[in-house]
Amino acid sequence: MEFKTVSLTKMAVRNAGTGSFSGYASTFGNLDLQGDVVAPGAFTDTLPQFLERGVINWAHNWDMPVGTVADAHEDRRGLWIACDFHSDQRSQDARTWTRERLERDKFVGLSIGFQATDVDQDGETRVLKAIHLFETSLVGVPANPEAGVLEAKSLAAAVPATQPFVEYWDHEIPPDTLAAAQEAVAVAQVRLGLTRTPELRWVAPGVPGKRAIYLPPKAHGWYRWDENAVYIRLSDDLATVVKTIGHELCHLAAARRDQLSDADSAGNHVDEQTAEAFGERLLASLIHRRFLVG
Repeated sequence: MEFKTVSLTKMAVRNAGTGSFSGYASTFGNLDLQGDVVAPGAFTDTLPQFLERGVINWAHNWDMPVGTVADAHEDRRGLWIACDFHSDQRSQDARTWTRERLERDKFVGLSIGFQATDVDQDGETRVLKAIHLFETSLVGVPANPEAGVLEAKSLAAAVPATQPFVEYWDHEIPPDTLAAAQEAVAVAQVRLGLTRTPELRWVAPGVPGKRAIYLPPKAHGWYRWDENAVYIRLSDDLATVVKTIGHELCHLAAARRDQLSDADSAGNHVDEQTAEAFGERLLASLIHRRFLVG
């Protein structure tokens, strides 16, 4: 059996019941630290069996199960799972450990135990086209830096300066909005010289609960250097979405140029007027490309 780990970057542990968490157990298309790329659809054939028989272990120890799989499905980004902790003391200890580490901005990972059943070799890179998934574990050692927990449900009290939001997947976004936003990212990436494609994440104000995440109060978007992500309000109109993408990616590009790891500090290296002007130019460019109606 092989193992792969992804980061749980956002989490809120639910007080009710035994607790639960959700997030990406694997992501598609990125080269992980083991030199592998997981192809879209790799888990499709074995997901029904995983839902029925799969377990959540502690550090790949089959003698230490800490939860059960409530849901698992593939989307454009990767394999998303939702899990419920068991009620025994060991499982509740795992729940506490996960919550406390994330509250302190420390790494927590999900790692899959699997067997690759269809593999292509591209030079030194393995492309995993089909995977038999056996189990998922909570771990503290990273392998795949691209994915993360979207939810491990009571962080609100620990982060009083943030607001609760609910995150939405791409398939829940209006197609026209999604297409224009993705085009905006592509254009901005070229103009700003970003070699790594930023990820768009869609959020709407909500209450702590399903897929709850916490972001600081702000008018429109947020960017996070460590997650390579831009968060966009789902309630914004299309023009505001495009301008927000330009504004946030302008700051993100400055952070990368200055090789800073702190997004808040990096933002000081591009003034707001410059970032807002870039957002306006990006909007004008997309209108010219007939993505938007001016």
